[in-house]
Amino acid sequence: GKPPIVVDSDAFLRSPKTMLKRLCSKLGIEWQPGMLEWPEGPHPNDGIWGPHWYDRVNTSTTFAPAPDGMPQLDGLYRAVVEECREDYNYLLRHALSAD
Repeated sequence: GKPPIVVDSDAFLRSPKTMLKRLCSKLGIEWQPGMLEWPEGPHPNDGIWGPHWYDRVNTSTTFAPAPDGMPQLDGLYRAVVEECREDYNYLLRHALSAD
């Protein structure tokens, strides 16, 4: 079958226009400049959890830069990250590139 389409959020937020164009191309969707902006506020399809999950999204009107640095994780959280690292690296090798 077709390989999965993988989007790395850091690469996407570094270059939203380029990444959106490439994603649209892979999906067979026409890219439109309006995809880079949206009206502030909730969306009708947010669902019942929208008010609890989308505070920052609802106050945004465009893509924000990726946060700086990685969080420092200890104990079980760090163990989970290490357990998932091989899968993450596999997906990252197949991610769309902005280059």
